[in-house]
Amino acid sequence: MHFYLLLMLVLFMVGITVGYVFMKRDKLNNMTGMVVTVGISMMSSICMGAIMGIFMVHDLFSATMLGIIVGILVGLVIGWPISPIACIQGMLTGLMGSMMGVMIGNTVDQYGELIKILLLLTDALSRTNRQKTQTLQY
Repeated sequence: MHFYLLLMLVLFMVGITVGYVFMKRDKLNNMTGMVVTVGISMMSSICMGAIMGIFMVHDLFSATMLGIIVGILVGLVIGWPISPIACIQGMLTGLMGSMMGVMIGNTVDQYGELIKILLLLTDALSRTNRQKTQTLQY
């Protein structure tokens, strides 16, 4: 139950950020779009990978594969409205972040504090990226 609730919460936060980036995509140049894509993709894939690693402790292979798939999809969805290079960058960053997240999740004994920290970091990053796109408007 907690597994699905946490994944839905992270996906909801990522969805809000993706929607905001999609609305402001005309005001983003390619380099700023790549930075936004990398930041969101990395933080969300680390968070989701850690959640999968925590709840699938004895099955590292399945947790890693699920984390990689989710990380690549998040990078694809975030980078798609910006540019093909941002899309590729987001997918590769999502792949790397999800593998790191699964490794972090498998090594943690007390998982409550780590999930809170990762969710706070994901939320802070999404707010920072929203503020960056607002300050970079012409």
